[in-house]
Amino acid sequence: MPTLISGASRASTINQNGLVREMLEEALLLDPKKYPFIMLLRKWGAPVPKKRMKVEWRERARRQDALTVTAVTAAAGTDLYVSAAEGDIINPMTDAYLYNTRTGEVVLYQSESAGTVTILHKSGSGGVTFATAVGDKLLILSEGHAEGEDPQGAYSQQEEDRYNYLMEISRTIQATNIEQLEEHYGKDQRELDIAMAWVEEFQKLALVGYFGQRTLDTSSASARRRYLTRGVAEGCQTNYVNMDDMGGGMTYDMFCTLLEKTVRTGSAGDKTVIAGTNFMRNVSAWGENKLQIQNAAAKYGLNIRTVLTWSAGDVDISYDPQLTSPKGLSDRMFVLDQKQMKYLYMRPKKLPEGRTVGGDLRLLRGYDNTSPFVSKDIITGIVGFMMGLEENFLYAYNIR
Repeated sequence: MPTLISGASRASTINQNGLVREMLEEALLLDPKKYPFIMLLRKWGAPVPKKRMKVEWRERARRQDALTVTAVTAAAGTDLYVSAAEGDIINPMTDAYLYNTRTGEVVLYQSESAGTVTILHKSGSGGVTFATAVGDKLLILSEGHAEGEDPQGAYSQQEEDRYNYLMEISRTIQATNIEQLEEHYGKDQRELDIAMAWVEEFQKLALVGYFGQRTLDTSSASARRRYLTRGVAEGCQTNYVNMDDMGGGMTYDMFCTLLEKTVRTGSAGDKTVIAGTNFMRNVSAWGENKLQIQNAAAKYGLNIRTVLTWSAGDVDISYDPQLTSPKGLSDRMFVLDQKQMKYLYMRPKKLPEGRTVGGDLRLLRGYDNTSPFVSKDIITGIVGFMMGLEENFLYAYNIR
C-alpha cells in the first residue's frame, strides 16, 4: 500500500519512484564519439572510489636497463659517455657487465661520475676494442661476481609520492511550468535539455582530462576551496614533445619512435592514442599494411583504428572531434597508458536526512522545488583522474 503523507511533502518523497538518480552509464551512450577520452577510460577499468579530495599514491617504476652513448670513445678507451641522468641508473652496480648492441662488445662497469662511465675490458684489464659512436645502446647486464670477493654495496629504489585533486562539478537544468506545458515536436523539451547537458558536461570533463592543471584555490574570504584536477598535458613531464623540433609531420616511423619513449619501463601497459585532425590526416597517408580496423567499435562504441607498430605492438587510435582547428587543438596527440590511467570519484555518503553527497556524476531530478513555477534538475559529482608513472604517457603538439 502507498504511504499516506499528511500536509506538505517534498517532490523527492511523492515522486521517489520516478526520480532518475543513477543514469551515468546510459548518459555516456548519448553521443560517445564526442568524448572518447571518458568512454575509453571507463572501459579500461571500473571507476575507483576515493575518500579524500587530495588523492595520493606511491610509484615504483622498474629501472631502465639501457644507456645511450652521447660522445665517442676511441678504441682502447676506458671512459664511456652517457647523460648524467642515465649514469645514475647503473651506479652503484660495480662489476656489472655492459653490452654494446652495435659492436657486440661486452665490457665491465667500474664506476660513474657526471655521465662518465669508467669501464674495463671483460677480461679485467684494458679498454674497449671497438670505438663507440653517438647513439650506441649499452645494455646493463647482471653483476659478474669474482671468486671469493666481498658482496657489492647495497642499493634499492625509493618510492615516489604523487598526488592529484578531485574536483566538484555541478550543472543545473531549469524549466518553467509553461515551458513544460507547451507542446513540442518529438521528445519532451525537458528531456532533450537534460540529454544535451550530459553530452556537454562529458565534453568539458574530457577537456579537463587533457588540459586540467592541478590547483587548490584558497583565495575565497569564506575559506571555501575550489579544486581542479590535473590532466595529461600537465602530467607529462618526461615525454612532452614539440613536433616543430622534429619537422612537424607525423610519419609512421616518427610515430613508432615516439611510442618507444612510452614503453621503456617494465610497468608500461597497452597504449591508446587520442588525437586531433592533423594527426589523423597524417595517418590517412600511411600504407594499408600498417593499419587495420578491428571490431573494437563493438567493445567501445567508438571508431577505433589499430596501428601495427614496431615499438609498442598494436596501438589503438581514436579521433576526438574536440581536437580541431576551431578550438585551436587540431595539432594535439595524447598517448595514454591503459594500465596507469584511471577515472576516480569521491566515495558517496548518505546523510542522516536522507540526502547523498559525493559520488560519481549523477542526475538529481527536482532537487529544488522552492518555486511552484520553476523545476530544477542538477548534474553533479566529485570526480578526477589518476595518471600513474607519467613516463608511460606522451603529449605531442604542433603536429602539422
